[in-house]
Amino acid sequence: MATKSENRGNVGQVISSPINRIIKQLKSGKINIDDVPKEFALDVDILKVEREMGIRRSCQRGFDVIRQEYFVEEEIIRKNLLGEEEITTEKITFGSFKEYYDFLNGDIYTNSCYYQCDFEDIFLNEVDININELKKNQCFISETIDDYGLNLSQEEIDKYNYGEKIKDACKKWVEKFNACNTYEDLLKIRNNYKKSKISNIVDARFFLWQYIFYDIHDNNRFHIIMKYMSAEKYIGDDITVAPLSA
Repeated sequence: MATKSENRGNVGQVISSPINRIIKQLKSGKINIDDVPKEFALDVDILKVEREMGIRRSCQRGFDVIRQEYFVEEEIIRKNLLGEEEITTEKITFGSFKEYYDFLNGDIYTNSCYYQCDFEDIFLNEVDININELKKNQCFISETIDDYGLNLSQEEIDKYNYGEKIKDACKKWVEKFNACNTYEDLLKIRNNYKKSKISNIVDARFFLWQYIFYDIHDNNRFHIIMKYMSAEKYIGDDITVAPLSA
């Protein structure tokens, strides 16, 4: 007498009564995919019918190298109370290749990835498997960084170019401030900066701080900035200087 698994194993063999009844109910619309009893939910014949009806769709499948298990992601199509279709994605995992193979009814090549799977499973000796085909796909992602680009608006490009001009101008003024060797030099450069186009954009205190910290061990620089501050020639009323090594 054929066993239950044998009855379900091949197309053309007699399907057991409960399975046959569930399949008829699914096809007639009397039940939906959620009404299938749990003990029969993963039956290969029921799965086949659900896929034929389009209410179950297998998506990505393969080997999860992190969890060391086989998996299948499936889209389940249901109808809500309004009769509208709703799609949810479920991930089903398997501890062995045979369980995985049976679940997919042998459809193991489509949209699959088996990266770092060693396929050391005795079941492979029982079926015709193309190992080279299984190992062909190294990942599900086919795009690289070169496939993407940032499309900037003309306004964004103009702002960027403007910022670059300000940065270049600041570098030149930093060099001028840092080159001051006397108190008079610092006043002259400060006054010239106040006449520049970027003085309304970048506060002169920025360059004073650059001057101070250019070399905190420079005694001459220390005395120049101290004289500058004591003479109240500094810009603004909140600049303070931390103790410097004299």
